[in-house]
Amino acid sequence: MSARQLVLVAVVLLLAAGAWPYVALLDTWPRAPDSVEWILRGSPRAQGWREWVFETRQFNVGYRPLMALSFTLTEALGAEAAWVYRWTDLALHLGAGLLVFLLARVLELPRPAALVALAVFLVLPCAEDVVPYLARRSYSLGSCLSLAALVLSLGLPRAAAGEGRSASKWALSVFVAGLLVLALFTHEASLVAVVALPALHATRPGGARPARLASTCLVPLVCVAVAWFVRAEIVGGLGGYDAVEAERAARALPIAAAALRGLVFPSGVAGGGAGLEWALGLASLALLVEVLRGARRGVGLVAFLGLVGYVLAYALQGVWFDRQAYFMAVPAGLFVAAAATPASGAATSRRSAALVAVFLTLVLLHSPVLLGLEQPRLSRWLAQNEVTQGLIDATADLEPGEVAYLVLPYEPGEGELDEEDLRSRKERRDLSRLDRAAAKFVAGRAELGGRTLEELVYYAEAAGSPRYERVGERHWIVLPGGAPYQERQGRGFRRHESESAGRVLVPLQAGAVGRLLLYAQGSLEQIDLNAP
Repeated sequence: MSARQLVLVAVVLLLAAGAWPYVALLDTWPRAPDSVEWILRGSPRAQGWREWVFETRQFNVGYRPLMALSFTLTEALGAEAAWVYRWTDLALHLGAGLLVFLLARVLELPRPAALVALAVFLVLPCAEDVVPYLARRSYSLGSCLSLAALVLSLGLPRAAAGEGRSASKWALSVFVAGLLVLALFTHEASLVAVVALPALHATRPGGARPARLASTCLVPLVCVAVAWFVRAEIVGGLGGYDAVEAERAARALPIAAAALRGLVFPSGVAGGGAGLEWALGLASLALLVEVLRGARRGVGLVAFLGLVGYVLAYALQGVWFDRQAYFMAVPAGLFVAAAATPASGAATSRRSAALVAVFLTLVLLHSPVLLGLEQPRLSRWLAQNEVTQGLIDATADLEPGEVAYLVLPYEPGEGELDEEDLRSRKERRDLSRLDRAAAKFVAGRAELGGRTLEELVYYAEAAGSPRYERVGERHWIVLPGGAPYQERQGRGFRRHESESAGRVLVPLQAGAVGRLLLYAQGSLEQIDLNAP
């Protein structure tokens, strides 16, 4: 087997290792409120679709029309199957990993070092905060688009070399500009890749010449600047969360520290304690020394500056979520790959290889690639998916004009976000939001199909199961005594403390056709409200 074939096998094995933690989720429906919002509003059948995609500051945070359009495309591919959503997101994640490998190669890193870049990107735990969440597709999609632009810009100019090829160079530059603009309209953090474009060109022989930089980078930089102006007009400035506008400067340093830590220790992933954090920090400093000594010092320093650029961008936004570290995994992979490319000498090669091996081992100790997804979260997701699938099956034959009312369990309780989480707002969340997202998703699908599904009440399952009771022409849900519940009142829900015999009226109008879907003790009971 040739060296090229061995590398191909290694790439396939690494991609398979990066995919396996998410296999259990490939047939699961969306479960988070923002995921449901992206899917439902991204449907061309939804009211106000054009405004949502092209004219809206989505979720009052950023302008991401390509992200919105991606869900329109997903629906066109087959919105009736959960796997379409999941396979799309997993393919984008693996595609980003493959593009990291290709970028390392066009930067003239040797094949083993390019494999290191791919391995680092796939094993970093920050991916666990992105791949399972459909609403975070902008991270993997933005990475794919910006990486594709870098690979093409750095890898194809040789094909356009020579006399009479200047038109080809400019055409390539325009295409690269289009990819970078699309990346920016997918996620604003893609702007860092635009800044990296001339810096990476400058690391190549003759790449720092003004004429060379102008032919490869001028058009992309101008086009992205225009796109940024359009984005700023729509979002009203930098974007981000309005609630932290006055605190941006004060939050910059804590967010910078959280960003560096979140790359390897996301809050949802079990870490190895302070000892492992110190070991990884020391290993990273040792890798930086190797980069400064190595044969591809320029690539390593640009990658290091890319990490710093993302940290600064997030600090300026004034908010930090662990998922934001996903973009940082790209320069992290190139940084370690550059450290794996020593200048010369067998002893130097052994030292570099040992340092890279230590770093990868320390990261792997708490990576989903080795441990799988965090079990409490995975169990919760699979349990919720059973609720979602049950509701989909129960409403598949819902006729236009018929109304289905939902009675679902939830986990009562509220909690404040930790001060150290650096979230944008201190808000109180109740644990029913995931089940509510399932109901909203199924109800939204029904509405797009011209059918009616109404959320009626959420009850505390731990307090016991509700029961259906009919008195004359009125239908009631009788709740366990003293149990907290949430009842639909107009738009949204309000929390109530029920009395010894708490009752919720099913608002079925006289002459209407309806059914009750009562989810209790792990099973869904269907009650015909028109039965005598």
